[in-house]
Formats: sequence, structure tokens, C-alpha cells
Amino acid sequence: MEKNNIEEHIDELVKSKTKYAWLFLIISAIIGGISGLSTSYLSQKGENRATKQDIEEITFKVENVKKDIERSQSLESEKRALKYSAILSALSLIDANFSHSLTKNVPKAPIKQYSTTVEARECHNRLILTVDNPKVIQVFLEIFFPDKEDNTPPTEKLNEFRNLARQELGYGKPLELNRDKAWFARVGFEKK
Repeated sequence: MEKNNIEEHIDELVKSKTKYAWLFLIISAIIGGISGLSTSYLSQKGENRATKQDIEEITFKVENVKKDIERSQSLESEKRALKYSAILSALSLIDANFSHSLTKNVPKAPIKQYSTTVEARECHNRLILTVDNPKVIQVFLEIFFPDKEDNTPPTEKLNEFRNLARQELGYGKPLELNRDKAWFARVGFEKK
């Protein structure tokens, strides 16, 4: 081979190598970009999947808390309804008691209200089971079984019971009630 021939081959090789180097760089850049994008994509995809699982877990927990709150509210509502019913029964029973005990000397035949021993027992039991303040039960019993040494008028005890019942039911502060006008023995507009 001649010297010129060799030099031409070398020049051609260098030129082709340079040509291929640019192609190699371009291909390397493309592969690097695709690799970077795919890594970023897969990383983001993994994060999204983890986030989705986190959201599902949080949603599950929130739904359980909601259910617990709803059950608790339902139970409290039921308890309140039972308490309200027990207190109204107690007031009705007190009215029946007063219609006999407070009207012995009242002219114009007062209207009597009646109740049974079974109803009184049931009312007492419902009060015991539903009220939180033991004073409610104590005053209720003092109305039916007054202490002989206690000269408190029965209507004063009735007003005390009413105010305790208001507090028990969450109706606010006690009212100032007149003991002389606390209970109706008879109304002048009774249906005959």
C-alpha cells in the first residue's frame, strides 16, 4: 500500500469516526433522555400508586369514624328520647298523685287523675335507668314519700322536680316558678 493510500484510509476513518461520533452522541442523548423519562415516569407512577393506596386507607378510616359518630349520635338520641318519656311519665304520675292528695278540701269536685301501682313502678324504674342526676329521683321519691318533718309544700317539690328535669334534658337554667300556681286542681273550662 502506498503512503497516500494509507493516509486516505486514515483520513476516511477519522472522518467516518467523527461522523459516527456525532451519531453516537445523538443516539446516546436520545437513549439517556428516554431512560430519564422512563425512570421519572415509573417513579411518578409508583408515587401515584402509593398516594392512591394512602387515599384509600384514609377514606376507609374516615368512613369508619363517620359510622362510629352516627352510631353514637343514634344511641344518644335514643337515650334522650327514653329519658324524656320517663320524665313526662313521672310528671303525669305526680299529677295523678296531686289530684288525690291536694284536692281533699277543694270545692266543686276536682277532676281526678288515675294511675296504677304498676305504672308508678315502671315510671320509677325508667327514671332510674335514664337520668344522670340522682337528685331527680330523690325529689321524685320525696313527692310520693314526704318526710314528716319536712314542711316543704308539695308544689315546691314539684317545681324543684321540673327544674331538675329541665336541666337533665338540657333545656337551660332553672325557671323561677310560683309554688302557689304550680299545679292545676281544676280549670273552669273543663269539657262536661
